[in-house]
Amino acid sequence: AISKDISTNEFKWDNRSLPSGNNYELRMQASDGLATTTKTIPFLVDRNPPQISLFDIATQNIYKGGLFEATGKALDKDGGVEYVEYSFMPVYGAADKSTSSWYKAIINNKSGSKEVSFSIKTNLNLSDGKYQVNIRAVDMSGNVSETNYQTLTIDTTPPHVGSIEATIGGVKLLPRNDVWSALAGSIIEIKLSLERDTKEAYLMHDNVKTNLTHNLSTDLWSGEISFQEEGNSNLMISATDIFNNTLIDKDLVTFNVIKKGKVTYMNDSGVDVPLSGATINAVYLGESSSFWSVFRSKKIISTTTDENGEYDLLLPEGAYDLTIMKEGFDTLRLGEFTYDRQTLFTSLSSLSEAKNKVTLWSKLFNMLQFN
Repeated sequence: AISKDISTNEFKWDNRSLPSGNNYELRMQASDGLATTTKTIPFLVDRNPPQISLFDIATQNIYKGGLFEATGKALDKDGGVEYVEYSFMPVYGAADKSTSSWYKAIINNKSGSKEVSFSIKTNLNLSDGKYQVNIRAVDMSGNVSETNYQTLTIDTTPPHVGSIEATIGGVKLLPRNDVWSALAGSIIEIKLSLERDTKEAYLMHDNVKTNLTHNLSTDLWSGEISFQEEGNSNLMISATDIFNNTLIDKDLVTFNVIKKGKVTYMNDSGVDVPLSGATINAVYLGESSSFWSVFRSKKIISTTTDENGEYDLLLPEGAYDLTIMKEGFDTLRLGEFTYDRQTLFTSLSSLSEAKNKVTLWSKLFNMLQFN
């Protein structure tokens, strides 16, 4: 009961003892001694927070300034959902896990319903990095739901190239003075590392495009290239990540391309003709040559000329005695050579079918170094 001497039209009433989730009525009665007036006000005691039942984002990867889109549903079994709000919080480098910047999502049906669907569409101008997208609902009584979240990555940086390796026939090449050397026509396998968000990449040289393939077990990208013309050639890479950031024609390395070794013979018409099937033997003499080394050596590195009379020969560090031979032709001894590093040996040589003078134009290139 309220005192008859009312000095204010406001009063406080403690309903904390009432169970939550039930409908109640507040009945007010006033009388002046002659007449009585009654007023009934229905109310709900709601201490149960709402719930986010669904929260989906269109993509977990977006570029700076890109459109962020999300949809979801919120429930409140008592008074209904009034609004839904969201925020963005850096995952890394944030000293405080809370954030004060909350924005209201769009309620697609009537606010105050026991179940509402909501959507978010906004262009983000956040810096590169990972973010936690927080979402929560508020009901008509002011109760706040637990915060749900999804992870979002913003990336405006094109793929970064890490390590790079080149091999010929399984032998690893190493550059000298930032220049790599290779034989014209040789198949060179390129392996390199790229950032994990890379979705496609390719190599370019001399207007020739080579698509790279991604090996999931090694996480390396690889492809085979070949140079046909002598001289220097720049190898470039282009790559695109899942955010569509693109790296275009970045210089990787410069190759110095040289001709393969070649063996010929002079036919009856006096014309030099490529000699296929000739064997080039390099007898390993040890760290330095000696007269008796060739008789003691059990290590021979051999290669055979192809249909064009061409060959390549990769020699480890050391001393060698080199010969070229084929049945029906004189054996040609090129001599002894000592190398202080593994070396690509190429020689332009001519064999004779008769016991005549043999000519030799020798070109030695210490241009490739291998492990």
